[in-house]
Amino acid sequence: MTARPAPTQEEVSQINILQLQFQVLIDKHKGSQRAYQNLVSMSSQLDTQVNENTMVKEELELIKNDDAVVYKLSGPILIRQSLMEAKENVERRIKYIESELGKNKDLLEKAKEKLNEEKTSIAQLEEQIQKMMLQVGMITS
Repeated sequence: MTARPAPTQEEVSQINILQLQFQVLIDKHKGSQRAYQNLVSMSSQLDTQVNENTMVKEELELIKNDDAVVYKLSGPILIRQSLMEAKENVERRIKYIESELGKNKDLLEKAKEKLNEEKTSIAQLEEQIQKMMLQVGMITS
């Protein structure tokens, strides 16, 4: 069995270029993962806000006297508010947060697709590098 000659400079350069491309893809993927985690965190915060506001809405529904006065905390002070106004504000807040949740869900789905595409690209490039290194004798099977 004859030994394969050492890889040519051109072959080594091609492999080096592919490895640089691979590193760029890895770095890009890490950034995408961070962005995805931020979206997951935002989704969790929005879920918490919806739950809190739903509990406030339920508490306000327990009040039977329509003339009741409630107070809203605004900074360091309490502001007097009618029951009807408080209910409307909470309802608007819930609708707004649910709208933001919907937008966030769409962004999460797109981010997940992007992560999957990047994983596929990384795997393909890694396979290409290994195949080339095997062909030029830089690694053995």
